[in-house]
Amino acid sequence: MVSKLPFSLKSRVLDNLWSFYQRFLVFEEPARKWLHIIRAANQGGYADFLTQSGSFDTVQDKSKNSISSRLVNVLLAYEEARRFQTSILQQLKDLNLEKYLPARRIDYWQKVSQVDRYLAQWLTLAEIYWPDKAAIIALSDQDSRLEFLRYSWQTFENVKNQNVRKDWHQSIKLFQKCLSLYRSKLPADFLPRAIVLVEGLTEQVLLPCFAASCGLDLLGKGVMIVPAGGANKIVRKYIYWKERVNLSIFCLFDADAINLANSILPGLRESDNIYILSDGEIEDLMRLDFLVDRVNSYLAEDPLFDKSKSVSVDDFVTAEKRTLILDKIWRQRELGKFEKVKFAQFIANQSSKMDCKFLSDGGKNMLSELAKSIGVTSK
Repeated sequence: MVSKLPFSLKSRVLDNLWSFYQRFLVFEEPARKWLHIIRAANQGGYADFLTQSGSFDTVQDKSKNSISSRLVNVLLAYEEARRFQTSILQQLKDLNLEKYLPARRIDYWQKVSQVDRYLAQWLTLAEIYWPDKAAIIALSDQDSRLEFLRYSWQTFENVKNQNVRKDWHQSIKLFQKCLSLYRSKLPADFLPRAIVLVEGLTEQVLLPCFAASCGLDLLGKGVMIVPAGGANKIVRKYIYWKERVNLSIFCLFDADAINLANSILPGLRESDNIYILSDGEIEDLMRLDFLVDRVNSYLAEDPLFDKSKSVSVDDFVTAEKRTLILDKIWRQRELGKFEKVKFAQFIANQSSKMDCKFLSDGGKNMLSELAKSIGVTSK
């Protein structure tokens, strides 16, 4: 007898169904993800809805397309799981998932995919409980992950050769093809291919913009850019991620964090890299005339701005960091506080008009090293 799950994911009357289903699509360690799903279900009051015994026969969709939709959900769970190291996947053992699932389906996925028993349990969990096709098709939410699921389900349903759906390796290839075709529309933290750790939000905003100007689509390639909250936290996050993922990790430090950057070197994996900005910080990667032009364009958006207070190249004659100089300019001209993230977003919004000529040689070199490190290429 299979024990009852603590909640139901099959109800058609759950409020905010999409916000709940998003828990399944967040890039996260499988064991931790499952605990977060349970917590979200309990906190959302979902535990009182329809429950079932875990019998595969009672939960499978009887529609003619059910096999394809279940297979896509299994492949989704598999693709995410393979991005994590074995030691992380082994934590699934502690969840004792087998008591919630039909043994014959676990046996089936273990045989088909040739994975360990605990990972076969994870695939079975995905087959039965991951986002339900009928519910998702009915959702009106505009989200690229939803679109990708719909696209993948339809692709598998349209396959003429039934052996493709029955052959595990062929199914993986087809799913990966769907992902590749849809990759540029998806958020970078959905089935990412690499991780870039940066100091803060400014870098998270500007780095993809700078890369795109040189023909390098980081987000479209599935490169997850993570703002650490400071150089010291890059070190902590690198240690965290390197012990968990099979993905390449690129750590980007400002020039004044050289000692922290070097502290990573003894434990740096072969697949990973660190880069120290010789120019100072990310704002220093822009040619000064370009930066000044963008600052004045940014100020001009304020209809009350006095053009006599426009910024010039001469304002940057000192060797101070550009952000410190901009702070002083804002104070001296009574412009309030210089908001570097807001300014970075302004630059990013104009990125379609930019080419890599505005970048310093150091900036171009950093992007070249980044591309090589994480295995992506320019257009």
